[in-house]
Amino acid sequence: MGWLDPIECQKARVHLAQGNVIEAANTLLSCKTPDHKAVRQLLVEIQRKLLEEAQSQYQAGALETSCKLVEVAKRCGELPAAFFAFVEELSRAVELQEKRQKWQQAQLSEAKKLADAGQLDTAIQLLEGLAEIPEAEYLRTELTLRREVFQRAVEACWECIRLGDPYGARRQWEKAREIMRDHPQISALAREIARLSRSGGALGVKGSSLPVTQRSGRFILARKALVLLDSEIAIGTPRMPEVKLPLLGRIHSRHAILFRDRAGWQITPCTDKNGDPCLVWINGRRISTPYRLVSGDEIGLGAENFGWSFLLPCQGSLTAVLAANGPTSGTIWVGTGPGLRNVILLADELVIRPQQPAHLVMAGLPCKEVRLVWKDVGLCWEVQGGKAVLELPHNTIAAEEPFVHIPSCLVIQGELSEAESLGRVVAGIGGGESCRIEIGACERITLGDGETLGHSAEG
Repeated sequence: MGWLDPIECQKARVHLAQGNVIEAANTLLSCKTPDHKAVRQLLVEIQRKLLEEAQSQYQAGALETSCKLVEVAKRCGELPAAFFAFVEELSRAVELQEKRQKWQQAQLSEAKKLADAGQLDTAIQLLEGLAEIPEAEYLRTELTLRREVFQRAVEACWECIRLGDPYGARRQWEKAREIMRDHPQISALAREIARLSRSGGALGVKGSSLPVTQRSGRFILARKALVLLDSEIAIGTPRMPEVKLPLLGRIHSRHAILFRDRAGWQITPCTDKNGDPCLVWINGRRISTPYRLVSGDEIGLGAENFGWSFLLPCQGSLTAVLAANGPTSGTIWVGTGPGLRNVILLADELVIRPQQPAHLVMAGLPCKEVRLVWKDVGLCWEVQGGKAVLELPHNTIAAEEPFVHIPSCLVIQGELSEAESLGRVVAGIGGGESCRIEIGACERITLGDGETLGHSAEG
């Protein structure tokens, strides 16, 4: 070392003696006289040491440290040809590591989604391949403990069923369902609890909720509409038990008849006590004989001309909607709760969607649609773009029973894709992760085999 060497050379040699190669390089790289012969010679020496240390770190599996050393070596000058192969190999290793890290993060994110959806078994299987990631290992441990809690709840539920204790079974079932709602054991337990309660268990009285198997009667849907199942419907006041569509207002006890045939719906006036046709208008013109209704017709009833719109919103379906035109157009009397403003005449199917076309629009519906469809066995429910279970009052949840029960509550869980969810946001349509569609009784109706439920419309 010459006494005329820059001071940075002296400092760099001190760092080298202490084994701080990077600090030595940074000291020389900040030198004000980088072209000094001593500086250039010492940079070559330091660069070689950096690359040798980088090779050592690479062989030890420390890719990050090795890359850092190589980056500093590149700042020292052109790399020696003897190290070209090593630097290329290091670059390939880093690229592979980045790809693996991205894959691991994607697997971890997927495992978290599965865990949030209650699919613990699948989530744990994904996490088993990510043991080197601390976050993944912590999550796997947590999910394993949750699965053990689930198994204990399932075993306790089966034991309650064996002992004939529906209350205890329901409590344990709810605990298990909160952890893994889509597990096959949840459906199996729901059926067993339902069977236990229907056989005389303490959860409820037999017949408190029954499936709809006949095309007669009525129910309240989502507290928004009165659904009528008959093909012939009497319109009048609540005083007449046979009136299926009772309205509050100045009309006759039996004012008009709606009836359905293969071609659609017709309306005809009834006669008053003097034998004259009751007041019925269609599109402002009074009728006295049967009239074939088409979508968009305006129906007026009584001297006050209660106005109702007749609609066929879903192409190919004979199910119709009667919607009150305004707050003074009359109110549908349903016996309990507030009056309604919409009637659905269920012919073949009833479609519920977050937007038109639909027989009932529910903006917060988290799935594509819900359908109530007549089949050979009775009225059944179907869900597209989501999953659903049917809650029966004082009973349990029928997870795989497709029948519509009165009363009951259909609980919908959405499964929309990101594109569908984004489309809803753009269209201004809401929709949470779940919603409840209540199906309520509003009169004494026959559901099959002579069993009845609800209360009488005579009240």
